[in-house]
Amino acid sequence: MGYSTATINVGHCHHSGIRVEKDEHKAFIYYQKSVDMGDATAMCSVGYCYSHGIDTGDATAMCSLGYCYRHGIGVEKDEQTDSTNR
Repeated sequence: MGYSTATINVGHCHHSGIRVEKDEHKAFIYYQKSVDMGDATAMCSVGYCYSHGIDTGDATAMCSLGYCYRHGIGVEKDEQTDSTNR
Protein backbone atom coordinates (compact mmCIF):
# COMPACT_ATOMS: atom_id res chain seq x y z
CA MET A 1 0.00 0.00 0.00
CA GLY A 2 2.60 2.55 1.02
CA TYR A 3 0.30 4.97 2.86
CA SER A 4 0.32 4.44 6.60
CA THR A 5 -2.96 6.28 7.29
CA ALA A 6 -4.79 4.24 4.65
CA THR A 7 -3.27 1.07 6.06
CA ILE A 8 -4.48 1.94 9.57
CA ASN A 9 -7.95 2.61 8.16
CA VAL A 10 -8.01 -0.84 6.54
CA GLY A 11 -7.06 -2.25 9.94
CA HIS A 12 -9.91 -0.36 11.60
CA CYS A 13 -12.34 -1.75 9.02
CA HIS A 14 -11.23 -5.30 9.82
CA HIS A 15 -11.30 -4.59 13.56
CA SER A 16 -14.85 -3.24 13.46
CA GLY A 17 -16.26 -5.29 10.58
CA ILE A 18 -16.87 -2.26 8.37
CA ARG A 19 -17.67 -3.56 4.84
CA VAL A 20 -15.57 -6.65 5.58
CA GLU A 21 -15.96 -9.61 7.90
CA LYS A 22 -14.71 -8.69 11.37
CA ASP A 23 -11.22 -10.15 11.82
CA GLU A 24 -9.07 -8.80 14.64
CA HIS A 25 -6.02 -10.76 13.54
CA LYS A 26 -6.14 -9.14 10.08
CA ALA A 27 -6.60 -5.78 11.79
CA PHE A 28 -3.44 -6.38 13.78
CA ILE A 29 -1.52 -7.23 10.61
CA TYR A 30 -2.52 -3.92 9.01
CA TYR A 31 -1.71 -1.99 12.19
CA GLN A 32 1.72 -3.62 12.28
CA LYS A 33 2.32 -2.70 8.62
CA SER A 34 1.64 0.94 9.53
CA VAL A 35 4.06 0.72 12.45
CA ASP A 36 6.67 -0.63 10.02
CA MET A 37 6.07 2.52 7.94
CA GLY A 38 6.90 4.61 11.03
CA ASP A 39 3.36 5.60 12.03
CA ALA A 40 3.15 6.42 15.76
CA THR A 41 -0.66 6.24 15.77
CA ALA A 42 -0.46 2.66 14.59
CA MET A 43 1.73 1.86 17.60
CA CYS A 44 -1.27 2.71 19.76
CA SER A 45 -3.43 0.30 17.78
CA VAL A 46 -0.83 -2.45 18.12
CA GLY A 47 -0.64 -1.73 21.85
CA TYR A 48 -4.44 -1.94 22.04
CA CYS A 49 -4.30 -5.40 20.46
CA TYR A 50 -1.76 -6.59 23.00
CA SER A 51 -3.56 -5.06 25.99
CA HIS A 52 -6.91 -6.57 24.98
CA GLY A 53 -5.56 -10.03 24.29
CA ILE A 54 -6.19 -9.92 20.56
CA ASP A 55 -4.31 -12.81 19.04
CA THR A 56 -1.41 -11.26 17.21
CA GLY A 57 0.07 -14.60 16.28
CA ASP A 58 3.57 -13.14 16.36
CA ALA A 59 5.84 -13.78 19.34
CA THR A 60 8.70 -11.97 17.61
CA ALA A 61 6.61 -8.79 17.40
CA MET A 62 5.88 -9.00 21.13
CA CYS A 63 9.60 -9.31 21.81
CA SER A 64 10.30 -6.33 19.55
CA LEU A 65 7.68 -4.25 21.33
CA GLY A 66 9.31 -5.10 24.66
CA TYR A 67 12.66 -4.00 23.23
CA CYS A 68 11.11 -0.66 22.25
CA TYR A 69 9.82 -0.11 25.77
CA ARG A 70 13.16 -1.13 27.30
CA HIS A 71 15.10 1.35 25.15
CA GLY A 72 12.46 4.08 24.76
CA ILE A 73 12.19 3.69 20.99
CA GLY A 74 9.00 5.41 19.85
CA VAL A 75 7.56 5.18 23.36
CA GLU A 76 8.49 6.44 26.79
CA LYS A 77 11.06 4.13 28.37
CA ASP A 78 9.20 1.72 30.68
CA GLU A 79 11.05 -1.29 32.04
CA GLN A 80 7.88 -2.59 33.77
CA THR A 81 6.08 -2.89 30.44
CA ASP A 82 9.26 -4.33 28.93
CA SER A 83 9.28 -7.18 31.45
CA THR A 84 5.66 -8.09 30.72
CA ASN A 85 6.43 -8.47 27.01
CA ARG A 86 9.19 -11.07 27.33
